[in-house]
Amino acid sequence: MADSFGIKLGVEGEKEFKSTLSDINLSFKVLGSEMKLVQSQFGKNYSSVESLTSRNEVLNRQIEKQKEKIATLKSALDNASSSFGENDRQTHNWQIQLNNAETTLNGMERELGSNNSALEQAKTDIEGTEKSLGKVDGRLDDTAESADDMGNEIKDAGDKADKSKERFSKLGSVLKGVGVAMGAVVTAAAATAVKLGKEVGINNPNPQSALDVTGEIHMNGFPVMGIIQTSVEDDVRLNSLTTQGIYFRRRVPQENMNYPALVFGMLEVFSCSTNLVIQRYTARDTPFDVYIRSKVNSSWSKWVKK
Repeated sequence: MADSFGIKLGVEGEKEFKSTLSDINLSFKVLGSEMKLVQSQFGKNYSSVESLTSRNEVLNRQIEKQKEKIATLKSALDNASSSFGENDRQTHNWQIQLNNAETTLNGMERELGSNNSALEQAKTDIEGTEKSLGKVDGRLDDTAESADDMGNEIKDAGDKADKSKERFSKLGSVLKGVGVAMGAVVTAAAATAVKLGKEVGINNPNPQSALDVTGEIHMNGFPVMGIIQTSVEDDVRLNSLTTQGIYFRRRVPQENMNYPALVFGMLEVFSCSTNLVIQRYTARDTPFDVYIRSKVNSSWSKWVKK
């Protein structure tokens, strides 16, 4: 009778444990949907401070719920062991579930630790950037003071022709200081934008990325390759396109406009000076034909199909 009574209690206990675990698993589904929502909200800014903080908030709740699940499984294991015996199949099943739950908890805690490390690094980077911006502000203040003196110096240069060379040399230094300071501002602002999940626009009031520039970007005195025109007009000859960059022709071109073929496509211009220009035209046809030609001084070579 005693053994039968113990088994009955064990069965009833298992029903309660399974009901509790069902509720916990339902909570996990809700928390999982919250984590997916957080990830979708931040998209590419997955490693930003706001993203890491939001993910950690959900992850902490998942860890607490997982610990609750483990406590329930331990109680269920003890109940099965005392009611059915340590070698019973039901006891083994509870042990397997407990082992799996503890493994999952270890993974959650490792993820939380990794997130916390990334969060601390992001905060450290932001603090460093803010300090850099503070230094740049100081340099801009110094530059502004120099610029205030610039007008007086130019006036003096007009009155003292013999010292004009010295004055305008100093003017050049002032302008150079402005350029260096502004370059530092742009670099620091872009770095801050990446960490904070925000966007910075240069000549662009509605930036679409961390750094969104309208206009040419130069490196070592030459323009960086980028899109110049998204649609070359009908009356534009290719001979006139010598500024380095990418141009798109969206309609079939007319004859005598210097196109290698009467097919719309993409033009790439490579130029290190006005006397040396290389054009490469990719025709949007089947197959995609590529043509190349060059301009030396004022003479264009013939198109060569590659």
